Amino acid sequence: MKQRLGIGIALLGDPEFLILDEPVNGLDPAGIKEIRDVILRLNHERGITFLISSHLLDELAKIVTTYGIINDGMLIEQISAAELEHRCRHQLKLRVDDPQKAYALLSCLTDKSSIKLDGDTLYLYKLIDRSADINRLMVRHGIKVHELSVQSDRLEEYFLERLGV
Repeated sequence: MKQRLGIGIALLGDPEFLILDEPVNGLDPAGIKEIRDVILRLNHERGITFLISSHLLDELAKIVTTYGIINDGMLIEQISAAELEHRCRHQLKLRVDDPQKAYALLSCLTDKSSIKLDGDTLYLYKLIDRSADINRLMVRHGIKVHELSVQSDRLEEYFLERLGV
């Protein structure tokens, strides 16, 4: 109730800009959704801009339009939600013994922009649901597959990399 009361009091002055520090801290799932819905509604209906400080990245991802990553009081990076989603999207990780040959084969299945080659590892941003087919293709062409996995939860990893952790 303290979280709701604090937001209610802050809204009495009809602000254009509101700073919230961990607004869903200690709330149950229903309370978290309620606060999230209020923030979105106030933003859309009244044009209130919110600056939200939080460590709950999954919750932030549901409402933010721009992220600011702060470490030791310094703004390290400011990035749009769309760009961050693009950088952190799910991907298929494929580690093989012949990455160039694998890249050439995969380029026949999907556009090259959805394949990233990094050493002996390829990251596929499409075809995620076709991992069995990709594995068969590699084996059929004599490429040894050392790892084939779906990578997710990259949002947390992205933030930790920026913080140097």
